[in-house]
Amino acid sequence: MQIEKQGIPTVQVSSIVDVAMMVGVPRLIRGYTITSPICDFHLSPDEEKAMRRRCVKKALALLQQEGKKGSYETI
Repeated sequence: MQIEKQGIPTVQVSSIVDVAMMVGVPRLIRGYTITSPICDFHLSPDEEKAMRRRCVKKALALLQQEGKKGSYETI
């Protein structure tokens, strides 16, 4: 939140959406699991790499948008 107040947009990736919402995160991507928010160990290495790439691309797209408290995206 303090970084946002300085005019620098941020994106948080978290599987604990309720906590992030209580804190007031303006841009949130719902992660896969608590222990590994941006990966799924059940996927093949290539599929996992694609999942991580989608997450980063989505985060970059969110950085270009106005932050909206109370909403989030999924990977």
